[in-house]
This record gives sequence, structure tokens and C-alpha cells, in this order.
Amino acid sequence: MKSITRQKSLEEIAEQLTNLDHVFIVGCGTCTTMTKTGGIDQVVEMKDRLLEIDKRVSGWTVIPIACD
Repeated sequence: MKSITRQKSLEEIAEQLTNLDHVFIVGCGTCTTMTKTGGIDQVVEMKDRLLEIDKRVSGWTVIPIACD
């Protein structure tokens, strides 16, 4: 399996969420889990980082396969 994935910086994400109070985080159980850019560990870390900058995380999940 060939995969290209890059995790966005907190600064980039915070800028995209400027006018939003709530966010729901979705990760993937395949490529981003294998490359450690969006699996369960990274989703939980992002949740914690967003809470630190006063964003309300309404929930999170890691779905088995996002691309299908």
C-alpha cells in the first residue's frame, strides 16, 4: 500500500477553526494510523491540543476506512 499523508500544524488548524466554537474530530484506521498522522493516538492528542486553545471538542472517532 502506498500512502502520502501529512499532519497539519496546530496553527494551521486553529486558523481554519477561527470562527467555529465546536469541532468533531475524525481519524482513519488505515493509512493515517500506519503513518501515525491521524490514527487514534493522534486524534486524542489533537483533541487535547484543541482543548488547550479553548476549542470545544464535541466528540471524536476513528473510522476503519475513510477512503471507501
